[in-house]
Amino acid sequence: MPYHFSGFTGRALPRLLREAGLVDVKLDAFTEVDRAPLDPPRERELCNWYLNSFGRRIHDYLAPRDWEQLRAYVTPESDSYLLSDPDFFQARVMFLGLGRSTPPR
Repeated sequence: MPYHFSGFTGRALPRLLREAGLVDVKLDAFTEVDRAPLDPPRERELCNWYLNSFGRRIHDYLAPRDWEQLRAYVTPESDSYLLSDPDFFQARVMFLGLGRSTPPR
């Protein structure tokens, strides 16, 4: 199944779960906030997340120059590196959708 990136999936998630046959659908959101100064292990974890986990999912949906800019933002050797900036701040929102399946008729 090909990956589809959308920055608005959270808004559509209840409908998508109902369309998949679930009932009593509930949606929870969890936030993760990072701000400077980051400790070194967290900084490495975020670099890895941006370049690998998140990066693999969005790579094909970005123009090559946008991908290179993102890489520069999270590559410590780059002049554009953001994670050590004293004003660095980010918030990520994750969603957990729950529902109950109904027996087939």
